[in-house]
Amino acid sequence: MTNTIRTPEISRRGILAGLGGMSFCLAFGADGPRLVAPARAAAADAIKVTPWVRIAPDGTITILTPGVNAQGVVSDWGIPAAIITEFLDGRRVEIARTGDYTVLVLFSVGTSKGKWGSLLENLFEFKRLYDSNALLDDALPELVQRFPARYRSLTLKELCDEMHKAMIELDLAGLVNAACDEDFDPVLTPAQTYQKLVRHETESIRFRELAGRLAAVMLVPYPPGIPMSMPGERLGGPESPVIKLILAMEEFGKRFPGFEREVHGIEVDSEGNYWMRAVIETPKV
Repeated sequence: MTNTIRTPEISRRGILAGLGGMSFCLAFGADGPRLVAPARAAAADAIKVTPWVRIAPDGTITILTPGVNAQGVVSDWGIPAAIITEFLDGRRVEIARTGDYTVLVLFSVGTSKGKWGSLLENLFEFKRLYDSNALLDDALPELVQRFPARYRSLTLKELCDEMHKAMIELDLAGLVNAACDEDFDPVLTPAQTYQKLVRHETESIRFRELAGRLAAVMLVPYPPGIPMSMPGERLGGPESPVIKLILAMEEFGKRFPGFEREVHGIEVDSEGNYWMRAVIETPKV
């Protein structure tokens, strides 16, 4: 007797139905973002549900925002994830990680309907404010209080459009990919470099002048949160993808105060300029 094992057909609608109360759908189309209930997405053949959320076995949920598709192609319009995170943070919804167009939320076995329901409720509220072209005074009041001259006259949609355009202009996503592929020459070991650091044999330099110097500290921009250089490595020249990426992040922070990128190893002054420590090299005689 021969047993035949049939592989079940897996579809997006089937996954939606199986996830039950833990799932929701962010659909993004030409008419802007919209939330679709799982039951509706499962029942309506006419609705094209684009990738909207990733649910991992460990309980982490990644919300995808419009701006870049799965192939890395940048779209004409987008909602940068940093704005979603700022909005949710102001409403006491904790976000674990934020990428350019992704938001990571942690769920556990003990997560109640009230907790993830609050996330859904606030996402609906974001959509309502976005669709109604609400002022940032209503959408992000804490941000406006901190930087009134920069944001008071803007609407939520205008901020999204402006930031998305700046991210394209600065080529942040492209520079991240190029920077991850760049290798630097290790001149000193991290231990040797640390000895230089504690013996005051390093100096703080504007990052725009750091090309070709020996890094005295680890350089880790976030996103993506991957070390771009280690202590003791000689950084590349002015056209180095890593140098260009950090300078683009510096410019982004100056354009959008309150949304500055986190870069481990960088010190930021009151004017938003990036500084980093480099090893003082003794000229060869």
